[in-house]
Amino acid sequence: MDRPARSTRRYASRADLIVAITKHLRQGRILIVKIRLIQVPYDLGQENIGMGKAPERYLQAGVEEMLSRQGFTVTVERIQREGPFQNLLHTVAEVNTRLAQAVRQAIAQDEFPLILGGTCSVCMGTLSGFDHSQSGIIWFDAHGDFNTPETSISGYFDGMSLAIATGHCYQDLWSQIGNSVPVAEDHTLLIGVRDLDPQEEKDLKQSQIHIASVESVQRARETADFASQLDELAMHVHDIYLHFDLDVLDPQDEPGINFPTPGGPSLQEVEQALHMIAKRFHVKAAALTAYNPELDREDKTLRVGMHLLSVLAESARY
Repeated sequence: MDRPARSTRRYASRADLIVAITKHLRQGRILIVKIRLIQVPYDLGQENIGMGKAPERYLQAGVEEMLSRQGFTVTVERIQREGPFQNLLHTVAEVNTRLAQAVRQAIAQDEFPLILGGTCSVCMGTLSGFDHSQSGIIWFDAHGDFNTPETSISGYFDGMSLAIATGHCYQDLWSQIGNSVPVAEDHTLLIGVRDLDPQEEKDLKQSQIHIASVESVQRARETADFASQLDELAMHVHDIYLHFDLDVLDPQDEPGINFPTPGGPSLQEVEQALHMIAKRFHVKAAALTAYNPELDREDKTLRVGMHLLSVLAESARY
């Protein structure tokens, strides 16, 4: 499927800029210049602990100012639950319901929803915020997040996030949040996965979810394997939800994650992959998850996250 060339903010003249914008408009696209940063400061339902500290840390580090310098108009919203913590599932439902409302409002106002997690369960609220019945998911993660309550060894809820999004568990919970139409497995691409529970691995192999290996991402400049997988998906979907769990990266230079898994791609390699994705798809919303400031050292992981937020924001221009 033909896609427009990557947009940049560097044009030889105002006339060139007008020509570029006109081209996008004719293709049913518009160069997005407004971003809504949506903070979801929760980790297993608890506010401002562990990964729940990440959104505020990004703001303290100047993500709003950084994106403004890139030419975006930025608004910031924080998802706040009412009352004290009751239990995990109640909080997940409440927080994601509010997140869905925020995503829906952002899109209605021509803003690009960029979610600052938090944990991977933000996928429910994000997807519920728009009609995703014909959309796909591109999910960067060292883990499959494809467990169910029956297959999970640990019972870790966020390890079931992709399984929820594709219709395999907790559908009653998701239906409380909003639009809970499962995303088709064959409209889903899982990138960089390398740490799976035994039954989770079997279930993934039996599913129609596409998997892009770490090696395919690392060699994306040299071989056509990764590009071919993207092209195959682009034949079936135009809009995607882009989910980026920081633990997909090799943990050598990012200590601030809960579940480090050796053997991942580098920051430069995933940045190349993100550019390739943005050239082929319309990113409806994106989320960055899994940064734990409590584990970080010398802000190494923070700097990685800030760079990725810049790249994710640029994907909205395509």
